[in-house]
Amino acid sequence: MPRFTTWLCLSIAIGSASLPDAAASHAAAAPVPKHLMPKEPRFAYPARVGATWVYDLGNKQESTRQISKVEEKDGEKLVTTEYVHADGKRSHHMTLSVSDKGVYLVAEHGSTYPVPWCIFKLPHKEGQTWTTEGHGGDMKSGPVEKVKTPAGEILAARVDWECNPGQVVSYWYADGFGLVRMSGPVNVSLKSFTCDSK
Repeated sequence: MPRFTTWLCLSIAIGSASLPDAAASHAAAAPVPKHLMPKEPRFAYPARVGATWVYDLGNKQESTRQISKVEEKDGEKLVTTEYVHADGKRSHHMTLSVSDKGVYLVAEHGSTYPVPWCIFKLPHKEGQTWTTEGHGGDMKSGPVEKVKTPAGEILAARVDWECNPGQVVSYWYADGFGLVRMSGPVNVSLKSFTCDSK
C-alpha cells in the first residue's frame, strides 16, 4: 500500500460526480448502467499549502518539493511549489495553473514562460495529442496504468513528450498526487507524499 495521506488533502476535484446520501434512501442500490459510468479517469491535483512530495532521483539522491502558495484566478488555481533544500533554504520550483482543461506550467525555476505549457490535458483520453507552444515537440496522452515507485504501486495516467526527434520523456500523473514518476534523461520516482488536513 502506498504510504500517503491523500484522503486528508484538499484537492481540485475534476470530473467527479456528487453521490446521493445513502441514508436518504431505503431502497437497495442498483448497479450503475455502463453508459452512465465516467468515460475518463478522475483527476484531482493537490492544492493545499504544505503538501509535500519527496522524490527519489537515483544514486541515493532525493528532492523535496512543497506547495508554498495557492491562488484563485479566473476560475483556475495557481499552485506554486518550492524546492526544500537539505540546509533548509528554499527556491522556486514551479507554478502550475490547474483547471478542468488541464495542468499548465506557468513558471519554472523563477522564470515565467511567455505561453503556459500544457503538461497534462483534461479530460485525459488515451491517444490525444497536442503541440507544446514555445517548448518544441509534441505531447501525447498514454494509457492509465499501474506504475511502481518507492512509495508503492500507483494507478497513473501517462503523458509522453517527444522533446526531440526520437527522444521521448514520459510522465505519470495520479489522482490526488500529481506527478508520481518521470522517465527520460532524468528519472524521478515518488518516495512519499504528505498533505495535512489542517
